[in-house]
Amino acid sequence: QDSWVLDVASRQWTCLHGPHPYCRQPFPAGGSSAPSGVVVPAFSALDGRVYVYGGLRQRMQACGTGETFHWESRAQLHFLDLERLTWIGVEARGAAHPPSLAMASLTSLQNPGEAGGGPGLVLFGGQNWDCVWKEPSSSSSSSSSSSSS
Repeated sequence: QDSWVLDVASRQWTCLHGPHPYCRQPFPAGGSSAPSGVVVPAFSALDGRVYVYGGLRQRMQACGTGETFHWESRAQLHFLDLERLTWIGVEARGAAHPPSLAMASLTSLQNPGEAGGGPGLVLFGGQNWDCVWKEPSSSSSSSSSSSSS
């Protein structure tokens, strides 16, 4: 997955990371610290960084009966350092952490008060999409109604 930055003043795009020859850096053979090929992640900017959480990744996997295409929710947090233009993976501390989510909202807080003492991020909503497609139910019910006039 490519990472791009737009210089608003010059209206020119720069590819930071990706497989294309015009990108500044290809993804390393051993992997990258950039978010891995996700769609619909939550993101927000705070203190010179753009944070990205979760999203969906396409997978072929046994899901119910047989192998099927499905989306896998992610629980990874990364930030793009806007000064160095590099991605960094964030390892959360403590036992509590949000689940794998896609289509969530992430917003920054400059003064969260007693919540953490300094700038922070709030993650809200979203859904875990792991194996969301189910086999249709084999039992069906029917009802009939009648009216008289």
